Amino acid sequence: MLSTKFMTVVLRNDFLLEVCDKIKVLGHPLRIKIVEYLEKGDASVSEIMKSVDVSQPIASQHLLLMKSKGILCSRRDGNVIIYSIKDTMILGLLSCLRKSQQNF
Repeated sequence: MLSTKFMTVVLRNDFLLEVCDKIKVLGHPLRIKIVEYLEKGDASVSEIMKSVDVSQPIASQHLLLMKSKGILCSRRDGNVIIYSIKDTMILGLLSCLRKSQQNF
């Protein structure tokens, strides 16, 4: 049985809508792996591709989707596009996933 101490705060509808939208985007294992990699710091598309072992078009597709949903942001450094985590709430979601994995 779950402890009731965790159920004392009711989640607001506006918050739930935003969180659910982001959770949907993170519903692909590759996107979670990308965010995990970016948790260590900003990275180029090339670095991200190597870390998750995918081609440039696949990495770019996932990165652009997460950027469009406000999870990531990017900046240009010459010819290189550097991505970083924009929404720090995502780090909290990763933390919850890691805690849940311990009980899996």
